[in-house]
Amino acid sequence: MRKIEVAQFCLCYSRMKFCMAFEREELAMVMEAHIQAHAFFGGLCERGIYDNPKTIVQSIGKGKEREYNLKFMQLASHYLFEPCACTPSSGWEKGRVERQVGTNRKSIFIPCLRFANLKELNEHLKEQVLLGTRNARHPEISDKSVYEVYEEEKPYLRSQKIEFAGYDTEERRASSDCLVRFDGNHYSVPCEYAGKHVSIRKYASRIVVAVEGKAVAEHERKFEKGRYITEPLHYLPLLERKPGALRNGRPFVNWELPASIRKVWEALRRYPDWDRQMSALLSAIPTYGLEALNVACSVALEENAVSQSTIMNYLTRLTEDPKASNVTVPLKLKLLEEPRSDCSVYNQLLACQL
Repeated sequence: MRKIEVAQFCLCYSRMKFCMAFEREELAMVMEAHIQAHAFFGGLCERGIYDNPKTIVQSIGKGKEREYNLKFMQLASHYLFEPCACTPSSGWEKGRVERQVGTNRKSIFIPCLRFANLKELNEHLKEQVLLGTRNARHPEISDKSVYEVYEEEKPYLRSQKIEFAGYDTEERRASSDCLVRFDGNHYSVPCEYAGKHVSIRKYASRIVVAVEGKAVAEHERKFEKGRYITEPLHYLPLLERKPGALRNGRPFVNWELPASIRKVWEALRRYPDWDRQMSALLSAIPTYGLEALNVACSVALEENAVSQSTIMNYLTRLTEDPKASNVTVPLKLKLLEEPRSDCSVYNQLLACQL
């Protein structure tokens, strides 16, 4: 059993709904909910009515005065809507959403749902919302369903072709083990950034590590504490100096490689220097690609010639540059007057030298 947070939207005119589940409530999830709601509805309204969540509202002033989160205001400016916060403890100002919470809890989440991940759950929520709005009659326009009224409202929604980059940012320093710590977990970065300051872009379901504005690593975001999320390709340059890391190194222990490469890995173990040979093969991935190495290993297995030198030979032959094809020279680039072969001009140069 797991507790989740569900973002809920309701269009005031048509009563069209949208629900999306998240692991927790934080700014990145709120922004992702708006992005997905925009995609689901085909646009957003001119005004958004909210309670006063701390993820959006940083401070409450007199009356309707609010200080909103800067990143959230950037999202509002991108999708061209004006946020409007309710008066604290005044649920009637957003009654349609407040009532929707209890309705959805009874109609969708009872009995308790069972899914492998949030992606499957959110697909189920979309199906249930569409099914419910197609069958439900509109409370004010009784001769039409909620979905039919939504189809009339849809052309008036404000839509943007470019999706908003909904992430929050934190600064970290990568450790000497090429890891950055975030939210109780450790994520790997390429080894050339060890010990350097990096920027972590927090999305709802992934994190992106950037250096000087350029993304250098991307991982699926984990919410359990104390986990190490590593990408073996980030550590390949280190294998040239420390091939023994293949034996018990955390990034390589459970590395899911293609079948042929894994078979070569096992076949090379009969050699005393198998780790050095395998490290040399894996270090070729950035140059030739994982698929090319897999094909070369497959050929070596078929020929029963499994060794570093043989596989590298196959790899080079498989990826060598193709021969240049005949090029048709455009007419405007052809010589109108062929050069003459006159060696007497060299005598003139000799005369000048004398």
